[in-house]
Amino acid sequence: MKENKNKLKIADNLNSLEQVETAIIKKKIKKNRILLIENDEDNRFIIKFILGKYDFEVVSASSGSTALDLVDKSFSIAIINNNIPDIGDTKLFTNLKSINSNIDLIVISDEYNREISEDIVIIKKPISAIKLLSAIERIFTRKKYTRHVKI
Repeated sequence: MKENKNKLKIADNLNSLEQVETAIIKKKIKKNRILLIENDEDNRFIIKFILGKYDFEVVSASSGSTALDLVDKSFSIAIINNNIPDIGDTKLFTNLKSINSNIDLIVISDEYNREISEDIVIIKKPISAIKLLSAIERIFTRKKYTRHVKI
């Protein structure tokens, strides 16, 4: 019985992922530059792998200060782990936006009760392909989203 429920859950996740993939392809939001700010090497690898599969160009930084050195106006999105040790997230968000006012922010977090700007999409840990792609699709379709959207 439990095995059947797990199979159904996997099937549902695959169907959802397929829907998000279709939306991404239809909206032609591929080939955008993404700045990934993640201090965990394994997470950087996983996220780059997922996004690379969909032709996103991903430039990664293991610290906030490195990210600020890399960011320019060519980036569409910054994906940020909220636990970057060298710079506070509010300062990082502000500095990224001062360099590139058009950059959209996705924060990977395990908390929702923190006050974060309304224009930031939050993805709850653990990260998955469907959460990540749904957040990107939401940004590129310019749907209205509110603070602490659970994905």
